[in-house]
Amino acid sequence: MLSIGCRVSHLLIILSMLAFAGCGPLESVSSETAGKSFSAYCSDAVAYTSGITVTGTAKYEYRIEGNGVIPNGHNAFKPSATTGTFSLRLKVTHDAGTVPDVIETKSYVCGGTCDAETVVDALTNEINDISTGVENVKAVGDRVLGITVASGYSLEVDTLQGFTALNRKPIRYAEMRILDSSGKTAQCAQTDGSGNYSFKLPQTGKTYTVQVLSRANNSKNTAYVIDTPSNNSEYAISGTVTATGSPTLNLVAKGTGDLKGGAFNILDQILNAQDYLRATTEDCDNTFAQCQPFSIAPLVYVYWKKGVSPGIYAGVSGPISYYLTGQKELYILGGVNGDTDVEDMDHFDNSVIIHEYGHFIEDQYSRPDSPGGSHDGDSIIDPRLAWGEGWADFFQAAVTQDPYYRDTYGHVDCVGATCATNASFDEYLDPSGGSYADKPEAGSDGEGNFREFSVARLLWDVIKDSGVSEFAEIWAAFTGDKSMETSSDRFKTIGRFHAIQRALTGATNWSTIVGDEEQENTVRDYGNPLEFGSCGAITMAIKKNAGDNGSPDTSDQFRRNDFYIWDHPGGTLNLTLSWKDGGVADLDVYVYKKDYVYGTTTGRVASSDTESTKTFGTETISKSLSAGRYIVNIVGYTGVASYLNTSTYTTYYTLKIDGTKVCPTY
Repeated sequence: MLSIGCRVSHLLIILSMLAFAGCGPLESVSSETAGKSFSAYCSDAVAYTSGITVTGTAKYEYRIEGNGVIPNGHNAFKPSATTGTFSLRLKVTHDAGTVPDVIETKSYVCGGTCDAETVVDALTNEINDISTGVENVKAVGDRVLGITVASGYSLEVDTLQGFTALNRKPIRYAEMRILDSSGKTAQCAQTDGSGNYSFKLPQTGKTYTVQVLSRANNSKNTAYVIDTPSNNSEYAISGTVTATGSPTLNLVAKGTGDLKGGAFNILDQILNAQDYLRATTEDCDNTFAQCQPFSIAPLVYVYWKKGVSPGIYAGVSGPISYYLTGQKELYILGGVNGDTDVEDMDHFDNSVIIHEYGHFIEDQYSRPDSPGGSHDGDSIIDPRLAWGEGWADFFQAAVTQDPYYRDTYGHVDCVGATCATNASFDEYLDPSGGSYADKPEAGSDGEGNFREFSVARLLWDVIKDSGVSEFAEIWAAFTGDKSMETSSDRFKTIGRFHAIQRALTGATNWSTIVGDEEQENTVRDYGNPLEFGSCGAITMAIKKNAGDNGSPDTSDQFRRNDFYIWDHPGGTLNLTLSWKDGGVADLDVYVYKKDYVYGTTTGRVASSDTESTKTFGTETISKSLSAGRYIVNIVGYTGVASYLNTSTYTTYYTLKIDGTKVCPTY
C-alpha cells in the first residue's frame, strides 16, 4: 500500500491511497525519467584549464519564520559576536542605470564586550548618514530589520563582518550550467558551502549565460527541486558574462515575484537535514555499537510550483504538502489556485519541509508502518501513525534546533482585509508544566504512545540541552542492526522503539522522561503478542469520552481497545472472545492484516460484532487465513451504552484459539 504523509492547512494530515476515496492514483515519476543527470547535461562541456576565471556568489532570499517578519525588499541582519569590528558594505544602485553604483562601507568598532542592541543602534546611525539612496533604517532589539531605499533605487547588503544576514542565504553545493550563445552547455560548475563559485572560460570576448540550478547530487546534498511531475524542470537563476578580463557575477533568487527563492530554500533545508545527520552520527559506532554513521542520502525529487497545491496530483482540493512513501518524492505546497498572498504556502516553512523530509529519511533508513488517517495535536490516534508523525515532528525540531512546529500562511507584505499576515500554527515541543495540546492524562500510563506530539516531545527531551542522551542513540535504535529497520514486528510504535533502545549496548536510562509523557516502554498497549497460557481474565475498563458515539471515528484507541499480535501458522483461525462479571458491555473482535486502517474494512480479514446489552457475551471467528502476523483487536463498543455518558465501566474477558486460552505476553 502506498501512503502519503501529508499536511493540510495548519494541521498535520496523513492520507492512505487505499483508505480515502478522495485520494486517487498519484502521478508518480521514477528516478529514471525525472530530469537529466548532472553528467548527462554536462557531457559536452569542455574542462577549460586556461583562459579567464569567472567568479561570483549565489544567494536566495527567504522570509524569516515562513511568512516573514520584514517587508519585501528590506534587509535584515544581527550581530553574530559580542566584540570586535562590525562592518558591512551597502551597494545602492539606481534601477534605471543612469546613476553609477554608490558603494559605502560603514563600520562600528566595539572595543570590548558589547551588547548586541548597542552595536545595532550605533550602526543604524551610521547607515542613516549615507547620502544617496538610503532613506531610513529600522532597528528592533538586536537586529536591523529594514533599510528603506529611495524610489528608483535598489540596495544590496554584502560583506557582513560580525553580522549574520537573516533574509539572504547562500545557495550551497548547487549545480551550475554555463551556456554559449547557441544555448549549448559550454561549462559546468558547482557552488561551494558559502554560495561562491569559480570556473574558467576561453578568453573569446563572447557572451555566456550563467545558471545556478535548484539541484544537487554530490557528497553534501542529494535533491532535485523541480516544478511538476509532467514537466520535470528545475529552477534556475541566471545572468550573463563576457569572456574577457576577470568578470564577477552575483546572482540572487528572489523571495517575491517569481518566488525562486522558495525553490532554493527547499534545497537548502534538505542540505541542513543531511548536515545534521552527518554531524550527530559521525563516529557514533564508538558509543553505540549498533549505530551506523550517516554519510549521504539517496536522491529525492521535490515537486514545488508557485501558486500550486500538489494535492491536485492526489485528488485533494485543499492546501497540502506530503511525502509519497516508497517513491522518493516530496511534494511541497506553493499556494492555492495561483494565490501566494493569502493562502497557505510551505516553501519558506522550514518545519513543514524538514518534517516531510523526515518521512523520506524514515522510508529510506528505517521501516515506516504508518497506516494513514487524520490526526491533529489533541487526539488519541493509531500509535503507528503517532510514531511516524511524531518522528517527523521531532526531526524538524532537531535539525532547526528550535522546539516548535511552525506552519505559516499569508505573508507580511499582503495588503487588504483578507490577508492573514503573520498567521501561523505553532506547536511548542518543549513545554514546562501547565496545559498544552496533546498532553496525556496524568496517571494514564501508556496514553502517550497514542499521541503524536507526545512522541515528538519525548525525543526532543532526549537531545535538548538538559536532555538525557544524544541523537546518535536515537539513530542507533532507528536504523541499522537490531533497530526499527530490522525489527520483524511490522507494527511500529514508540513502545517498540523504547524496547529497542533499552536493548542497545550502552543504552541510557530514559525512564524519567518516558514517565513524564505517560508512555509505556513496552508493547503492552499495542502489538502485545499472544501466547498459549493459563492467565486469568483480562480486565478492560472502558471509558466513554465526550463526543463518543460508538463509531470507530470517535473510538478511544487507548481506553476502549486492546491490540494483540497473533502469528498464525496458516489454515483456519478459530477464535473465541468471552466476557462476563462486569457492567453492561458489548465487546467485539476484529482481525487485521499488517497494513490495516483502524475502523475500516481496509486490511480487515475477519470480525465478529454482534450487539449485546447484557453483562456477558461471546463473539466467535472461524476463518481460513494465510500464515502470517495479524492484529487481533478487542473493541469495547459504546454505542449501546449512551446512557453512561462519560462514565467508566469494567468488564473481564478471555480469549481462546482452537479452544485453548491465549494470554498477552506483557
